Amino acid sequence: MISRPDAASVRKVRGAALLGCVTLVITVLAAVPARALELTTYGYGNARTGSAPGPAGISPGSASRLHIAWVASLAGAIDGQALVVNGVRVRRGKRIDLVLVSTEHGEIAALNLRDGGTVWKRWVGAHSISPSCQASPDGVFGVTGTMVVDQLAGRVYAVDVNGRAWALSLATGKPLKGWPVRVHLPGADFVWGGLALSKGWLYVPIASLCDRGLYYGGLKAVDTATPHKILQWQTTAHSGAYAGGIWAWAGEAIDGRTGDVFVATGNAIGGASESAGDAEQVIRLSAELKLKAHNYPLTPPFAITDRDFGSTPVLFSASGCPSQLVATNKDGYLYRYNRYDISSGPRQSLQVAASTASSIPLLGMPAYDPGTRRMVLVSPTSTPGTLHAGIQSFVLGRRCNLVPSWQRGFDPPDAGSSPTIAGGVLFLGTGRNGVLRAYRLSDGQELWSQGVGATNFDTPSVADGTVLDGTWAGQVWAFKP
Repeated sequence: MISRPDAASVRKVRGAALLGCVTLVITVLAAVPARALELTTYGYGNARTGSAPGPAGISPGSASRLHIAWVASLAGAIDGQALVVNGVRVRRGKRIDLVLVSTEHGEIAALNLRDGGTVWKRWVGAHSISPSCQASPDGVFGVTGTMVVDQLAGRVYAVDVNGRAWALSLATGKPLKGWPVRVHLPGADFVWGGLALSKGWLYVPIASLCDRGLYYGGLKAVDTATPHKILQWQTTAHSGAYAGGIWAWAGEAIDGRTGDVFVATGNAIGGASESAGDAEQVIRLSAELKLKAHNYPLTPPFAITDRDFGSTPVLFSASGCPSQLVATNKDGYLYRYNRYDISSGPRQSLQVAASTASSIPLLGMPAYDPGTRRMVLVSPTSTPGTLHAGIQSFVLGRRCNLVPSWQRGFDPPDAGSSPTIAGGVLFLGTGRNGVLRAYRLSDGQELWSQGVGATNFDTPSVADGTVLDGTWAGQVWAFKP
């Protein structure tokens, strides 16, 4: 006679089996090493938050022990953010973690992250431009905007000063079939901002070098599978004006859920007003560059003309709040929107800099850390209120408003790099002073600084326990704890 187990025994056996499965899963997961952090597009992702999305191998404790690991020298000033791609199979099948850098002499280089050794180099074009608006140490321009990597396809994309978009092999640097393609005419058009990839499209922001000549700002989208298929959105279309550039280092931001593209535009020229068409506005476009929403948030009287948005919209989400967007303007204000309702106008207008006829605040990108709900930016001037020139830190409160947290002086406040946040540490380059600095994100305490010997406007990069900074002397500096 076979006896049947009672219900309690069955529950115990099932519980033991389930516990064994859970233990097995945990053991297997623990045996799989965490994927090393990469940086394949400006600001760690299309949301352009400037905050590392995972462990970067840096902490407030280790940041104070940073030292020079290596310095690599390239031809031409460096303005774009260095990218980091892990495990690229190069010659003889060897896998190497790569640092990808572009220069104003038209050089694109892949360096070994371990020691800075050159893996490959490719020259894509450069020429002298006068006037250069002091945007280059020698007036030579090549690749200014930050490149973007498609690791699955084994490609890195870049746009040169002659208006050509390149797709290069990650492994060898060789141009791929069908590339380059022309995305703008050489001359007045110029690409300052970072490129972006989304759903098979390569996005290219258009401005000019010195707000000079007849140029038409806006956005291009290149079909990466059929590169001669190029879409366009023009800021001042049908307005009788021109200009309306997209000036920010980050270029465009792309919503990961909808694929919609967000930009903030500069002023128009030659029209009825500086806001002709969609100039001086926060814009939402479809992936195919069809206008979906726009807003002009500026309020007269104005102390200045040339009221550009100098930053790309930064996209972020926080518990208890609608999806958010922030952008800063030369009028000295940071504007916060509900991302999917920008037509209703900003939900918060926060003055972060003074704007006078003799002082135009060139506000760069803010950075946002989702783990701490903290935003930081560098302001060149003090406001009439309580915010001072230098680093300003804000926390997103329960009512979804940005609330001032801490402030710290910064040298010089008018021309530093955009910030990078990684491992609870804020990294900033001081621009013409040529110093890289690290601050504790929670309270602004300075942890470390290091001179890099030349102007450093590029946004610092942090990945795999390494901090990277490029300079106008064409050097890439690598620091490790």
